[in-house]
Amino acid sequence: MCIVLAGYKSDLWDDVFDRIKAYAYESMDICVCSSGKKDERLLEICKQNGWSYVATKKNQISDVQNIAIDLHKAARYIFKLDEDIFVTKYFFENLKRRMTISKPPYYELGFVCPLINVNGYSYVRVLEKLNLIGHWEKYFNECMHTDGIHHHMDIWKNGNAAKFMWGEDCPGLNDLDAVAEKFNSEADSYSLCNTRFSIGAILFTRKAWEEMGHFPVDNSIGLGADEEAICHWCMFSARAIVVDENTIVGHLSYGPQNAVMLEYYKNNRHKFRYSGN
Repeated sequence: MCIVLAGYKSDLWDDVFDRIKAYAYESMDICVCSSGKKDERLLEICKQNGWSYVATKKNQISDVQNIAIDLHKAARYIFKLDEDIFVTKYFFENLKRRMTISKPPYYELGFVCPLINVNGYSYVRVLEKLNLIGHWEKYFNECMHTDGIHHHMDIWKNGNAAKFMWGEDCPGLNDLDAVAEKFNSEADSYSLCNTRFSIGAILFTRKAWEEMGHFPVDNSIGLGADEEAICHWCMFSARAIVVDENTIVGHLSYGPQNAVMLEYYKNNRHKFRYSGN
């Protein structure tokens, strides 16, 4: 199954859902989840596509994911996407293969993820693979893996950094789908993330969800609690966070970048649309 957390960035939905519809397995149950609201437009999107929809009155992000997973009892493999993630052609196929066939030896897996352009860990690897580290450092602070909170915060706070990772002032990143084709054509490649990974696009198993005790629910909105919980579980129970480096997806922005990037999105729709390939 694939959980899509959605309800608060409606301007993106046409392109985000067009890509999911184009690239997901036909047999996959797509479950759109809204925490704290019921959205009629999302309900209609799900009806049109034969997807399921879960909405909760309480705005608690971990809770709505737990409910969705519990309702889909046959789901062994669970993709989770945020509503500002633009998947590419090989996302579903490559992550499932990495989880089941091409997994790293000598490790228990926690979760698998793609390279994500606007991401504290993987922006470094994207730039490194494309020989663009020096170009980044002409505009921003030194290129460094980060959680975006404690140090090297450009990738998390600076709207111009997000635009850069979508190709602004950097032609090598201008076409997400072309980069996806390039990475997919390269020799098999992965890395093991040894820091907190921002989980906008991941694949995990029902067994992992059960062993970690589900996503934690409290009286807060739970923003980031699912991420902190699964990363903590991986680190403290010796489960690998495996980044499939033959796969890239696009992330529009982090919270501090949202206003700048929403305007950028509206002015550059061609970069985000499903191209039909």
